[in-house]
Amino acid sequence: MEHAADRPELNSYYDLYRQVAKKRKLLLIDHYPHWKAILDKGKEEYLKYVPDGLHPDPEGASKIIAPYVVEKLIEGK
Repeated sequence: MEHAADRPELNSYYDLYRQVAKKRKLLLIDHYPHWKAILDKGKEEYLKYVPDGLHPDPEGASKIIAPYVVEKLIEGK
């Protein structure tokens, strides 16, 4: 995607969040692996959930984001 090409250090940036969350013992709900798996299926598949290439639409939020947030919050109890 063009957005990723504009941010070549994006993975390092995400890793920084993971490191800080681990160090501070914070729950980090990391959606990157899910979005990456969808993108790996092809641009057309990814754009079904992220029409502008950057922001998930309501379908992407309800099918990809929300279930994982609920799962991680339940695990954290």
